Amino acid sequence: MPDSGELVSLLVLVGILVPLLCLIPVNAVVVLWGAVLPIYATSGVQTQFFDAARVGCAVVVLLRTRPSGTTTGWRNARSWLFLVGLLGCYVAVVGLLHGDTKTPTLGVSMVCSVLVAAVAARRAGLGGQILLGYAIGVCCSASVVLLQALDLPNPARSMKFNGRLWGLGSNAPRVSLQLAIGCVLLLVRGLGAKPVIQLAAFSGMAVCFSALLAVGGREGIAALACALVVIMCQRLLRWWQLVTGAGVLAAAAVVISAVGIEMTTIDRFSDPYMGSEPGSGDFTTGRAALLGESLTAFSRHWLFGIGTDQFQILYNYSGRFHGATTPHVAPLTFAVAAGIVGGAIATYLFFRLAHLVFTSTTRPGDARTATAGAVGAALLVSALLEPTGPFQGVELTVLSVLAVTVLSERLAARGTPRGRSHRLPAVPVAGVQRAPMPSQALGERGTLLYPKR
Repeated sequence: MPDSGELVSLLVLVGILVPLLCLIPVNAVVVLWGAVLPIYATSGVQTQFFDAARVGCAVVVLLRTRPSGTTTGWRNARSWLFLVGLLGCYVAVVGLLHGDTKTPTLGVSMVCSVLVAAVAARRAGLGGQILLGYAIGVCCSASVVLLQALDLPNPARSMKFNGRLWGLGSNAPRVSLQLAIGCVLLLVRGLGAKPVIQLAAFSGMAVCFSALLAVGGREGIAALACALVVIMCQRLLRWWQLVTGAGVLAAAAVVISAVGIEMTTIDRFSDPYMGSEPGSGDFTTGRAALLGESLTAFSRHWLFGIGTDQFQILYNYSGRFHGATTPHVAPLTFAVAAGIVGGAIATYLFFRLAHLVFTSTTRPGDARTATAGAVGAALLVSALLEPTGPFQGVELTVLSVLAVTVLSERLAARGTPRGRSHRLPAVPVAGVQRAPMPSQALGERGTLLYPKR
């Protein structure tokens, strides 16, 4: 938990930012909100400032826009957020009973993320602008990764660690996931666009992919592969587009190799010991042993879990993987931390998102459905490879609720006759002549991310 001084300073920063943000157009605020989602810190700027920017933008959007009407997407997003918030409350309470220091913080963080993400979920028509900003923020982080790899001056707060680069994010695995999502957003944006927009989108995709090869986090490669499979199942790509996209990515790899950037991410696949922490010992970088120990801990303390602190003590005592704190599978993390109830809720959320993603691939889709399915697929990979997956943090909570909103609408519209669009009422937005449709969330044509042609 942050101390009282940090909390007061955060509230003061929010109070200063909100009046300033009210002076600029609301759509610009939404884009800015998306841009700061993947940015954790820069040199000379504390993390707390970006937290305040995320919260401040959410407050301005809450005050200056009106909520959309009752839709299938909102009802599903509301129930999703309720379950994530319920899981956070339960984890926090059980953590306090365990006397943990980290588990209550995890739960409180989840509840706060839900409150912020609810603003985006209730105003689903703003999803396109949020993801436009997100793609911009990811491109900025990708550029910083490349500067770090070249040992050039850059605004990153972190340096190289075990062959990994952090860019503007909190750690290399999280940045790699952000880069994968950025590649997906820019790929779909470039399809069928005007030449100038297509050039900008594919150039940004090349930068993100180049950074993905250099960042040293393998999670992003897996997330990008799964996301591309979903897009191809949507039949959004033609054969020549696949060839063009593959050529852009191959050219990016050749260029970064020619300028002397090490493709650390690929090297970690071929040499699992490169840059690994002592005791990792296998291709999974210690995840196999960690998974086995986590299952053992849950089987012995299945009712209320063992708590994060106690699990860390026991696992480090085993000497297998120094520095491990939690299981690297999200449902198992909550099961170990808070018992069978926490694990059951997290498991249900995982399979619910998986159902929506896989259902979206059963029929040809449009740009927004493909984007939502691809983002959802990337988040599923995060849930399988990282401790808390998409269930903690404002950034991933916002992305997951937008994906759930659009994919739920897609599922509800499966009975719509082919050739007829599934239209929903417009969202009134203060200061904007015509607001986006809720069905245009996550990039349907007509939003800022996918403008009309």
